[in-house]
Amino acid sequence: MHRIKELDYLRGLAAFSIMCYHFMKWMYVYKGAQSFIGRLGVYGVEIFYILSGITLFHVYQNQLTLKKQSILDYITKRFFRIFPLFWLCILLSIIVSLKHISFVNFIINITGIFSFTAWDKYIASGTWSIGNELVFYFLFPFLIFFHTKKPLLFALIGVLFAVVFHYFAFYVFNPNDTLHNQWANFVNPLNHLLLFYVGMLIPIFLQHHLLNKFWAILLIAIGAMILFLFPSGNDGIHLLFGMNRWIFTCGAVLIVTGFYNINLNLSGALNKLLQQLGEISYSVYLLHPIIFLLLCMAIRKLQTYYTFPTSNGLLIALAIALTLIVSSLVYKYFELYFIKKGRKIIANFYKS
Repeated sequence: MHRIKELDYLRGLAAFSIMCYHFMKWMYVYKGAQSFIGRLGVYGVEIFYILSGITLFHVYQNQLTLKKQSILDYITKRFFRIFPLFWLCILLSIIVSLKHISFVNFIINITGIFSFTAWDKYIASGTWSIGNELVFYFLFPFLIFFHTKKPLLFALIGVLFAVVFHYFAFYVFNPNDTLHNQWANFVNPLNHLLLFYVGMLIPIFLQHHLLNKFWAILLIAIGAMILFLFPSGNDGIHLLFGMNRWIFTCGAVLIVTGFYNINLNLSGALNKLLQQLGEISYSVYLLHPIIFLLLCMAIRKLQTYYTFPTSNGLLIALAIALTLIVSSLVYKYFELYFIKKGRKIIANFYKS
C-alpha cells in the first residue's frame, strides 16, 4: 500500500510538538494546559494513537488474517520496527540516569510485558506510550478479523471502548488533583483504546469516499479551534476530565481526518523537511529526553571549568537541534537497518 505522506507530516509535527512541550516543561517555561504547547503535550500523543489505527488498517486491511503465516509476518514487521530502538532507549536511559532497576522490572520492560501488567513501570521516558502501542498491535489482528467477518461484533467492541473511555473521563480522573498524581491512570492502555479504534474507523468510512480539499481544510480548522481555543483549567488533568475529554478528542480526530483527506501537493524544501520529520518521528519521540539530559550534564560539567552564561531559550534551541541531528542519524543507520532486516527475513521465508 502507498504511504499517505500527509499522515507522515502530521506524525512528525506531533513528535516535534511533544519534544518542545517537554523541553519547555523541564526548563520551567511551560505556560500550563491552556497554552498551545500544553494542549499538544497531551493530545500530541493521542494523535499518535489515532494515526496508528489509520496506518495499520491502511496497510493490513487486505493482508492480515488470523492464519499462522500472516500473523508471523505481521509480528516480524512490527517487532523490527519497534523493539530495536525501544531497547536502545531503555539501555541508554539506565546508563545515563544511573537508576537502580530491579531485574523483574528490566525483564518486563525489555519484553514489553509491562504494557499489559504494569504500564506505569516503564524505564525510559516516553516508552509508556510504546507500551500502549504494543497492546494495540496485539489486538489489531482480532479487530481486523471482526471487521471483516463479524461486523456487528466489531461495532459492539467499539461501543465497549467508548464506555471505557467515558468511564476514565468521568469516574477515574479527579479534577481536583494533578495529572502528575494520576499519571498511572492516564498511561493505562484502556484509557486510549478508543483512539486507536477511531483511527481504524477513519479509513473504513472514508477511503472510498474521500473528502475534497475544501472540506479537509475545514475539518482541520475546526479541529484546531476546538483543540487550542476551547477553555480548560491550567493543569493537564483538565484536558482529560469529563466532557473536556470528549471535546478535545473530537478536535484531535477532526485534525487527523483532515490530514487523511487533504492531499497536499507540497514540493521543494518544505516537503522534504516535513517528510524527514515524519520519518524520524519515532527517534525524535524516544531520544529527546536522553539527549536533553546528556546536554544538561555536559553544560554543568563545562561550567565547572569555564564561566559562561546560559539561557532557557538557548538551551531549548540547542536541545532541539541536537535531537533532530541525532534522530536523523539514528533513523538512517539504525532504524532503517532493522526495518530492512525484518523485510529480508520475511522475503527469505517465502523464497525457501
